[in-house]
Amino acid sequence: LYNREVNGADLQRLAPTRIAMMGLLHHIDDTASGALLEMLAATASLQRTITADTVFLRGHCLNNIMCHLDRGRYPRSKKGYQRLIDKAGLRMEADFLIRPGIPVAEYFCMGLSPLRAADQTSANL
Repeated sequence: LYNREVNGADLQRLAPTRIAMMGLLHHIDDTASGALLEMLAATASLQRTITADTVFLRGHCLNNIMCHLDRGRYPRSKKGYQRLIDKAGLRMEADFLIRPGIPVAEYFCMGLSPLRAADQTSANL
């Protein structure tokens, strides 16, 4: 690939089964994050995506200050990330917090998989 954004056609051609997005979502706004996640959900070969991003946590004052100080301009709460995931047609199969080396800062990690048409049908039963 050249120095440009990856698009849906690239993902279909490359046919990745797994994608890691480490510290990415909190750097892009809801519209761009949603479009990226929808593109992943539409990638037929994709089985799993893992993400790790700063997160606002109730009662974790130092962590929340670190979120504000981070270069990423779009940190979210867990519910904020969940809204993006749900709207994009992905399923959160796992979620957990990690500390990336700074004792007071926590990152929210998510294991995501595409919610395929068959999954949506069974979920509606």
